[in-house]
Amino acid sequence: MGSHTPIPYLEKRLTADLTTSERIDTLLQLAELLLQTDPVDMPRFFAVVQEAYDLCQDEQATGRPYPVACAETLKHLSTYYRTIQNDFHQSLSYARQALALYETLADVTNQAHCHLQIAFALTRLGSYAEAFSHLQQNRAVIQQSAEKHHVVLWWRSLGKVYYSLGETDRGYSCLQTAVNLSSQLENIFYQILCLGSLTYHLRLQGQFQESAAVAHQALQLAEEHGYSNQSALANIFNNLGLALLHLGQPEEAHHYLQQSQAICDRDDFKLLRQEMLRGLGELALEKGQVDTALTYFQQALPIAQASQMPEELILCHQALVRVYEQRGDTKQAYHHFRQTHELEIAQLNDKASQRFQYLAIRHRLESLEQENEALRELHREKDELLNLVAHNLGNPLSSIQMTLDVLERGRQRYSAAEVQHRLQRIRQSVDYMTELTAQLLDMDRLDKGEFPITVTQTSLQPMVEQYTEQFVLQAAHKGIHLAVDKGEEDIYVLADKRALAQILENLLSNAIKFSLPQTKVNVKLNEDAQYGYISVQDEGPGLSPHDREQLFHKFARLSATPTGKERSIGLGLYITKKMVEMMNGRIWAESAGKGKGSIFTVQLPLAEQMAA
Repeated sequence: MGSHTPIPYLEKRLTADLTTSERIDTLLQLAELLLQTDPVDMPRFFAVVQEAYDLCQDEQATGRPYPVACAETLKHLSTYYRTIQNDFHQSLSYARQALALYETLADVTNQAHCHLQIAFALTRLGSYAEAFSHLQQNRAVIQQSAEKHHVVLWWRSLGKVYYSLGETDRGYSCLQTAVNLSSQLENIFYQILCLGSLTYHLRLQGQFQESAAVAHQALQLAEEHGYSNQSALANIFNNLGLALLHLGQPEEAHHYLQQSQAICDRDDFKLLRQEMLRGLGELALEKGQVDTALTYFQQALPIAQASQMPEELILCHQALVRVYEQRGDTKQAYHHFRQTHELEIAQLNDKASQRFQYLAIRHRLESLEQENEALRELHREKDELLNLVAHNLGNPLSSIQMTLDVLERGRQRYSAAEVQHRLQRIRQSVDYMTELTAQLLDMDRLDKGEFPITVTQTSLQPMVEQYTEQFVLQAAHKGIHLAVDKGEEDIYVLADKRALAQILENLLSNAIKFSLPQTKVNVKLNEDAQYGYISVQDEGPGLSPHDREQLFHKFARLSATPTGKERSIGLGLYITKKMVEMMNGRIWAESAGKGKGSIFTVQLPLAEQMAA
């Protein structure tokens, strides 16, 4: 057999009169060679592997098992369903069957391959905790593999799982380890594969500059080494295009997304195609081409639905909400908003459960006693979060739906003023849900240490004046007098201006929300030798000992309620405390008791302390 024409030789051999075992061997040799071509003829590859699998099953049924060949066919089928069909359930099933056979054959290297296939499928199916457990429990098998790249892929898989579980620091560290190890291999494929994973997760974390830099690094390596794996290149083109779009470089973004499109159109990489279509849709929306954007998003939606990946489906529905809002189609916008909401509630529940399972597994693996309290707290937070989301989003959504139904059935019966009033009620509900979503996102980023804080010299007087003025009308509407004692000289502290603005908004909003009419809210600035202080004093219901204990906790439930039927989420003071502490400050509350008002004080380092 000439090495320069192996595939034609094997294809011709299959036309000969072969025994069953000879035909199976030839089919498997052909499958291996087809996988090495670029691009891979996947329909032919699948037909070859499926025939080999059917023959193996026939042999087994007649009492002539062929375990090595059967394991190989199962391994190849797992690869096919993972990479081409994106049917991760089927891929997982075949990988587990192959693993069982390789374990009986004591084939450690192929066991390692199957373990990685299983972990990949579990991750794609959203079973992150199970994927984490599988990788940790089978690390020894991976390390014993004769194929060095299996260790690289183990670190890559673990990094992707950590990212999916919200462990971004661990995820980044694992992917960076995979990149470093892959650079020591002769095959450039694995280094570019790992760089592609890193650019993807950096982009998802909003680190667009870093994501683009890693993508350019991968493309430079590909060019230097004549690398041509189409799936990996399409992935990098996708991520680079989307990162550049967020960086305000639409023309360059379009260039790379088109390159990804050319590959996806030719080779039918479904998940990559869905991401690419969303990217082109976002680009069209950026250019004001609303109808074109709608077409792209509508093409992406069924692919996301078929993938059974909720994250991708949520992104598609969110994109369609934006398009239909711009088209003025409120009914369709609401439909996709509702779909997004339902998926997000399910995902919040699932992610909380996944993280709970993950912490339980990590506890068993690392034997860390202190994890017990974290697990209980996480379980409580999960229930609190689900209750919060179900109650605080469910009620406004029902109200919106009822109002829309009324308007659709009898718009002609209402005056323009009545219609405007009902639309205003919808806007109020949407604003509240937007605030809730923003607070949940802030809480999540603060808990993960991902909330960006940049401490600079900050002048307190103008900031306090600005944000107090924003609440004057709200206070006056309730008959509350809002006063400021800013002192004679300005005070300069070390603070992040965006975080400080949110802190002031939270404290002023709470003071007005819980104060009775015809009372006062006083804001006072002062300083000592080391710190600047902002105090917000109200004449509201005061704080009980239990209130003071729970005050800065997540989802705190206090004895007092808003006095003007306002809504209270229970996250504002928790977020405020986290932000203050990230700026090396303190916050505390004082109260003489129930009915005697409260004073909230924020302490921040003076700017003069920077040098010290």
